[in-house]
Amino acid sequence: MTSPFTARRPLRERAYPDPSNLETRRAVYRFRRPPLDLVGEVAARLATAPPGTLLDVGSGSGVHTRALRDRHPDRTVIGLDLSHGMAGHTGPPAVVADAEALPVADGVVAGCLAVHMLYHVPRPRLAVAELARVLTDDGLVVIVAQDGGDRAEVEGLWRDCVHATGGEWRRESPLDLSGMAVLAADHFESVTRHDFPGETVVPDWRPVVAYQESTRALSGLSDAGFDAAMAEFTARVRSEVARTGVFRFTNRVGILTARRPLRS
Repeated sequence: MTSPFTARRPLRERAYPDPSNLETRRAVYRFRRPPLDLVGEVAARLATAPPGTLLDVGSGSGVHTRALRDRHPDRTVIGLDLSHGMAGHTGPPAVVADAEALPVADGVVAGCLAVHMLYHVPRPRLAVAELARVLTDDGLVVIVAQDGGDRAEVEGLWRDCVHATGGEWRRESPLDLSGMAVLAADHFESVTRHDFPGETVVPDWRPVVAYQESTRALSGLSDAGFDAAMAEFTARVRSEVARTGVFRFTNRVGILTARRPLRS
């Protein structure tokens, strides 16, 4: 069975037809402790790329693409996304394409960015190979993802709510940052990792519920099944906030910097 995390048409048409679901999930992290300027962390690493074009693969709402353009006006920064709706928000130049088949010649890109997207690729090993293929010999790739245990409290509560309402729970994508590091080591001479552990402490039930609602297309549930589980989830989150004043969940996110692609 195709995973809802990687099925191409549902990703384009339901999960990410526009930036709204992605931005809803980003918004909850304003409550993160300690605060994390992920856009700034990514841009700082890509600033060490050699002169040349930068490619944001899976550019999403374009927040990283636009930040790179602002910080590096002397560079061409291209956004690339599977979704026409997402690419349209990135601003030109932008390309609609799949990470498994980048429409880019060999060895011409100085730096590539892949933020929270490799778990949306059916064959992530092929996508990482594509990132390496398009890089110059001294180029670099910056990969961002959650690691195992990220949002464990949210995922555990959602699992319980799905089971409680008679649904079949499907674990989120098994590919995490540690798995991506293994893939990157097969294609790059050097891979370094920087983890940013933290905690999100939300003083209101609404952002947590909005976050979970934004994952509807990724859940693998029918709309009716999702609605039933969401009703239970909402009740439990509201109860937790009423009891303790907050809803807490663990954050485990990190950045891989991969340099010097290995050539066959």
